[in-house]
Amino acid sequence: MKFFVALLWALPFFAAGQVLPPAAPNPAPPVVAADSSAGWELRLDYEARTSYLGREYGSHAYSLNPQVSYSAANGLYGRLEGLYFSPVRPGYVYTSLELGYAGEFTDNWSYSLSGSRTFYAGRITKKDSVLRNNLEAYTQYALGPVALGLDYNFLFDHFQAHTLGLNLSVPLEKGHWLGFDKVSFTPAAELDWGSSLALLRFGTLATPLDQNFAKIDQPSLRLVPLAYEFSFPLEVQRGPLALNLAGHLLAPLRVRGETQAPPAFGYLSAALILRLPAK
Repeated sequence: MKFFVALLWALPFFAAGQVLPPAAPNPAPPVVAADSSAGWELRLDYEARTSYLGREYGSHAYSLNPQVSYSAANGLYGRLEGLYFSPVRPGYVYTSLELGYAGEFTDNWSYSLSGSRTFYAGRITKKDSVLRNNLEAYTQYALGPVALGLDYNFLFDHFQAHTLGLNLSVPLEKGHWLGFDKVSFTPAAELDWGSSLALLRFGTLATPLDQNFAKIDQPSLRLVPLAYEFSFPLEVQRGPLALNLAGHLLAPLRVRGETQAPPAFGYLSAALILRLPAK
């Protein structure tokens, strides 16, 4: 475990000197109180296409996202993750460290607060359009079979931006089925808002349309709708090991400075997860 964490932390320094790529991962979901019992989680995510706020980075470019996280019984948690992005050589882009707290207002209403810092493999200067720091507040309310989530992110570095995501999901779960300890299916729909510079979070933008938007609206922190996303994750678990397979459909919305919205696109993702209770 210690070796895995040390290797993830050190990779950016081994890859130092590479050009900053136009990469942006699909962010890891916020931790909620139900997930915060004491334990470790090791996870490897694969995304067949890489996107952020409904905008695709690269052309059908895949990404790998290794993660290790620890949740304490009192709700405190930490997560260390990295990103490998296929168009870049040698490929490793950054390591991100997140620290936070997950709790509950009531049995049906949970929340989490966290802060994260991104450490890029390449040297970052003032002229690089990246936002390395993020403060996040997330809340989720379960209303019968439906869960409603609200996710706010304040991004800052040499400039500032923020995003807001409204998520509606239907968690479905069946225990001891088809030889698995647990099978879950959680279809979800999300609407994302963001200020224009939020699209610059991970550096160079994917399309000239996005660059146009950022240039026109640069001084503004006004939130505008950016994209709809629909996801259909299926997860099976047996013992400490779980496999998550999901389909995603993204529909970017036209914003100021764009003559038309970027085209909608879909992709598949997979995650291999190992959950270990703390000793």
